[in-house]
Amino acid sequence: MRIRHCRCLALLCLFVVCCLIPARAADENTTPATAPTTEEATPDAEGRKPEASEAAAEEEAAVRQIKASLDFYAGVSNMEGQRQFRDGFWAGYGLGYPSVDNLSWDSGTGSSAFISLGLGDYKGQFITEHQPVEAWWKMPVGKTDLTIGKFWVPFGLYEWEGETKWGVLMEREIGKYNLAASVNYNDILHNANAYFRASRSWGENLTLGVSFAGGKGLSYGTVHDRGVGLDLTAAWRGFQLTSEYTVLQHHSDQRFQFGFARVSYENLGKWKPFVSRHTWHDKADELGNFHSTTAGIGYQLTPHLGLEAAYAHTPNKGIWWLQTHLTWEKVLRQRKIAGK
Repeated sequence: MRIRHCRCLALLCLFVVCCLIPARAADENTTPATAPTTEEATPDAEGRKPEASEAAAEEEAAVRQIKASLDFYAGVSNMEGQRQFRDGFWAGYGLGYPSVDNLSWDSGTGSSAFISLGLGDYKGQFITEHQPVEAWWKMPVGKTDLTIGKFWVPFGLYEWEGETKWGVLMEREIGKYNLAASVNYNDILHNANAYFRASRSWGENLTLGVSFAGGKGLSYGTVHDRGVGLDLTAAWRGFQLTSEYTVLQHHSDQRFQFGFARVSYENLGKWKPFVSRHTWHDKADELGNFHSTTAGIGYQLTPHLGLEAAYAHTPNKGIWWLQTHLTWEKVLRQRKIAGK
């Protein structure tokens, strides 16, 4: 019954996204019954309307390229077993951000491919991920992006549910709304999981999101088989807030709750101080119980190299860490495309 519930939720998520495609296409194909403005009707020096000129410029600017990139963490801490590490430190709990080496391909016409390999231990909060970290192919299907392969599942802000799984993902942007739905294979329990996230933005300063998930083992292979999450990103006068609340459940006596909030200040040039709070509790006794309050500061040494120092108050003891974050990108090969 649980597997059937997961399949139904997966089909429902994909049905919602698919239903939005023709509705949006119909709106875009509707011509308003108003006279064109002078700017719209005036051709350029070559006799083309501005819209045509812009479209031609986009075609001329299309570039097919292969690109390599690096996202690498390294540091030291006072935590047992993590005195030295090669992945990003997280919340005073352990490693949570993988160091990866990436290779990407962009067709210049909408399709792309991406592969990412872990360089460190790449141990998430509770399981060791298998290589590759990501490996996917993306293509446009009308106004929808279809991704096939291994990718980060669409749930929340990845502060808790940060896993990559093999599957199919559909993404769609409709005005200020973003929708994402996926069906994924759970290689721990060998069943299906389904994920869905919808978000709405108000300019660049506020975004709200809601997520749903179904299928046993949807988060790190535990007994939980359904979940819901709410997330918020907001900015005000240099302050940046990100927060998330997640509930996972199997039975009412096996509920898992996670809460997170982080405030950083962005208007100090190369310096970025922050404070954050993480807390979770699992009645199923699979994901454990933990809470931490963290204060830290980041400094951008160069455009590609950052440094972070932080201290977290946890139930066991105070945890400190110092880590570097290196990012690098290089175009290996590119070729202009005559037109799309």
